[in-house]
This record gives sequence, C-alpha cells and structure tokens, in this order.
Amino acid sequence: MSSRPPFSLISLISFLALLALVTTACSTNKRVILLVDGERRVIETLAPTVGELLREQKIILGDQDRVEPPDYTPIERTATIQIVRVAIHTETTREPIEFERLYTREENLPEGQVRVSTLGANGEAEIDYQITLEDGREVSRREIARRVLREPVNERLLIGTQGTVAPVNITGTLAYIGKGNAWIVRGTTADRRPLTTQGDLDGRVFDLSPDGKFLLYSRGGGGGNGGTETDAPTLNTLWIVDTVPFNAEPRRVPIENALYAQFAPDGSAFIAYTRAEKTQGAPGWKAHNDLNIAALYGVTETLQVSDTDIQTRTVRVTPTPLPSDTPPPTAIIDPNVTPDPNIPPALPLPTYTPRPFGRAITVTQYITVPRVTTISQTAKTPITITNRVVIPRSAPAPLSWWGWNFQWSPDAKTIAYAFSNQVGLVSPQVGQNASERVPIQNFAFYNTRGDWVWVPQLAWSPDARFVAATIHAPPNGAERAQDATGFDLYLLARDGNFSLPLARNTGMWAFPAWSPLDAKRESKIAFGVAQNQANSERSVYSLYFMDRDGSNRERIFPEIENALDGVRVVQFAWSPDVKQLIALREGDLWLYDLASKQWAPLTANGDSKLARWR
Repeated sequence: MSSRPPFSLISLISFLALLALVTTACSTNKRVILLVDGERRVIETLAPTVGELLREQKIILGDQDRVEPPDYTPIERTATIQIVRVAIHTETTREPIEFERLYTREENLPEGQVRVSTLGANGEAEIDYQITLEDGREVSRREIARRVLREPVNERLLIGTQGTVAPVNITGTLAYIGKGNAWIVRGTTADRRPLTTQGDLDGRVFDLSPDGKFLLYSRGGGGGNGGTETDAPTLNTLWIVDTVPFNAEPRRVPIENALYAQFAPDGSAFIAYTRAEKTQGAPGWKAHNDLNIAALYGVTETLQVSDTDIQTRTVRVTPTPLPSDTPPPTAIIDPNVTPDPNIPPALPLPTYTPRPFGRAITVTQYITVPRVTTISQTAKTPITITNRVVIPRSAPAPLSWWGWNFQWSPDAKTIAYAFSNQVGLVSPQVGQNASERVPIQNFAFYNTRGDWVWVPQLAWSPDARFVAATIHAPPNGAERAQDATGFDLYLLARDGNFSLPLARNTGMWAFPAWSPLDAKRESKIAFGVAQNQANSERSVYSLYFMDRDGSNRERIFPEIENALDGVRVVQFAWSPDVKQLIALREGDLWLYDLASKQWAPLTANGDSKLARWR
C-alpha cells in the first residue's frame, strides 16, 4: 500500500492555504493617506473603518474637530482621511460707527447753495466677535454682541431752495410748522419769518388765536426744561408767542403734558386743554381724558402813556390898514353948546378917500394839548392761569388710554368731542350738569391691531349748528364690527335731531375742514377720500371739497385719480375769505385758488405741516 494521503485531503489543505494567503494579502492591501496637524502620513492598515484607524493611530479629536469622511465610513483599499482641527474663540474689538449724511431743503438759502448745518462725527462701538479657526486659519467671524460707547453725529447739509417758490399774496395771518419751528406769514409769502428757532415743536398743540395775534404751541420732551425728549420727565410744555412784533420772546404757559389745547373762539383769554402722563411703553403716554378751561393772565399788559399832542388850527386873517390909511377923526359937536358967532368957522376938513382892506389870508396856528394814551402790549411778567376742571380724569370709552379729540364751537358755548366709539357734546359753561357728555353718534371702535387708536377728527360749521366727523361704518358682511374697513363722512346736528352721511367710503383719514362763511353767506367742506378704500390706513388720498349739504362735490387733487398720485397726509386750512385753500402735499404746503383752479407751492423744505389761517 502506498503511504501518500488521499488526493481529496491534499486538495482541501492546498485550498485552505491558498485562501489564507489571499486573505492575508487582501487584508494588508489598505493604503491610507492621513492628513492631520499639518502632516501627510501614508499608513498601511487593517482597520475596517475610519474610527478604528484613528484609534489605532492614537489620534484624539477635539469637541469641534471635523473628520472627512466621517468616522463610521468603511475604509476601501485606498483612502484619504483628513482631520480638521476646529477652534472657536471670542474676540472683542472697538470699531468706529460711521455717521450718515442727511440733506434738508432750506428756503432761506439761494437755490443750489449747500451749507453744512451740523458737522458729522463718527461714533464708537465695542463689538464681540465669535471667530472660527480651521487648522489655525480663520474661516468665519460672526458678531455676537455690540455695545455703543459713543453715538455718531449725523452730518446735516442744507440745500438751498430760495427762489424755487414764487411769492404768493395771501389775506389774513398764516402760521405753520416748518422743520420743527413755527413760522408766520402776513401779506405775502416773501415776508415769512420764524417765530421759534429751537426746532422742537411736537405738533400736539398748534393753534392761532382768532385775531391771529398770538400762537399757542407745545414743545416736545425737555423743551424749555433742559434734557432731551427721551429723558425728559414730561411729554411737552406749553408756550405762547406774540406774532406781530419782530423777535418776540416766547413765553411759558404753566401747563405740561398737553395732548391737545385750543384758544377760545370768541377771542377771550381762555384755553381748553386735555392732558396725559408720560409712560415708558408704546405709545409713550396714557391719556387722562379730562377737559380743563384755563384763564390766562399776564399775556398782555395795559400801559398809559402821557405826552404832549401838538395840534394845528387853520384861521383866516384880514390885514389891518396902515396908519396913513386911517381916516381923520370926525369933529364932535356938543349939542348943548351954542357956537360963538365972533369966532370964524374952522377950515373945511380935507377930503379922504379910504384905501381898500387887504385880501384875507390863511394862517396855521400850533396848539399844545396834554394827551394820555392807553396801549396794550405783550407783558414781561410770567403768565399765570386759573384752572377749572370741566371733566375730571376718567376712562369713559374703549381704548381710552390713547385720548380724545375735541373742538370748541365758533360761538364758544359748547365743545364737540370724539372717542374711539363716540362723538358727542359737552358744555364748558359753569352750572348744573355742565360737565355731562351728551352723545350724538355712536359706532364700533376700529381694531387697528397695533399700539395706536383711530379717533374721529371734528369740524364745526361756521354757524355752530353742525359738526362734520368721520364715522366708522358698520360691517357689510359677517365680519366683526370692529374689523369693518368702511368709514363715512357724517353731518351731525348740534341739537341731536338728525345725522346724515355727506360722503360714503372716504377712508379713516378724511380729516374734514369746514370753511368760514363766504361773501354769499355760504360755506364749503374740504375732505380726503382714500383711493384704496379696503386699506384706507395705508392708502393715498384724493382731495375734494363740496357744499355744506354734500352737493357740488369736486376733486381738486390729483386731476386724474390713480394709485401713483395723491397725498399721504390729509391736512387743510381755509383762507378767511374762502377764496383759497391750503393742503399738505409731499411734506410741503400748497395753495389752491378756487377761481383759477390752480395750485401754487408755498414752501419747499419738505417738512411743513399744520397750517393755521385766520
């Protein structure tokens, strides 16, 4: 017998040896290029995954380090593995805050001339950056905190517009706010002049006395008290200035935090006002919803001036004849004496021919007469007041934290008021039930969905019988009453007998303005109409006027109604003779002549508002 193993066993052993050899050869055939810490390593490995390879090479990863490909990736026969060392740290630096260059149109500079009003200065901020480094190289820098160390001062440049607006003649007295200052115009716009120069009028109170002699206005924030508007303890302060003399000194009225104030329309030394308190949150105040009547003392003073009045008197004088022209005396014969015949008679008297008297002449005589003159002038002493509370502090309506509007009637016998849901009347007179509010129109308040409240604006008819007001219309469908988007212009009778719509779908900012009586004893109402009635809050408005009964409605701007032209803010002022009308267009006052139907610009500074015309 042969001692050789069977062929099948030899074959099996050879196959297993060959398989082991192939497996070993395949296992050692993984060549990996490892990029780590700035080095390039070539590694022969049996590790099945990237993670196993890193553990085999004793490479420790940081929390932010990144491996490409990820550590769970299987290793093929050849592979390149990169380890990115990631470091994140915070760096604090100081950087300048660049100032802005602001341009303002200035009517007192020649056209095209540029003048620096305020020099610009950069501010400074301390900024914290989060910096990301990959393998020591910065790949990102992100700002995570900023602290302003010094605010920048913006540079203000005045661009001259003098001469771009032609002078316009006006009647009466016109006052308006331009760039935060009060301006006055009489006769012609070429003679306009500023009444204030601080530039801090807040526009809450701006009223011209019925005779146009005095202006009542409010200065925002710390006006007159020092400090800025943000750190001042009060909303505003109240002031009066005489509009007639040049360089008149404004005088402080001892009233603060006025949301609205108005002169008595009968020319008496009274003002009506309502107040609020300053708060930190929006809108910055909380209204008292009160009504006060203040009597002003010390606005003017009466002086008696004694002097000598030299008067003239004209008389007619006839010249006296000269002595040689005088006839001789006539002999006087005594009837009780008998003539002596022995005495010769006297010689006959010479004949006399009289000369005519001279022609009468006119002579001016000067006569000195003592005179005492009483004059009224702006007082030099501080203004004092006597206050009477008509309506005490209260919260009578929804959203009353915003406040209310009111307008004194032309006859000074009643005051119209408006809350977010009501228009009514209240008497300023002293007596029983004088302070009771009498509603004449109720409606649902409008949900603005913001930190502001819509309140109707009011306008009295010149005969004090009617009030024009914008009223929130009821809903058309299933929407809630406070969500309805319709607004109508209503005529409300003072006696409460009726109310009727003068114009439908005007929008919330219609701002009606009732004119004085014209030469025919008639009046007109100017108002705005929203071009997008579904969103009248943000819509542009067209300008109209109509007769007091709503007839003869006429659009005066724009000529063709379109969404690209109109006004954003509706403000009107009628001339005393009702021949002209002022409206606000793009930040400037424009004059509309009713006869020629032409517009003419009155200002060119881009920041004018609140025209008051008496």
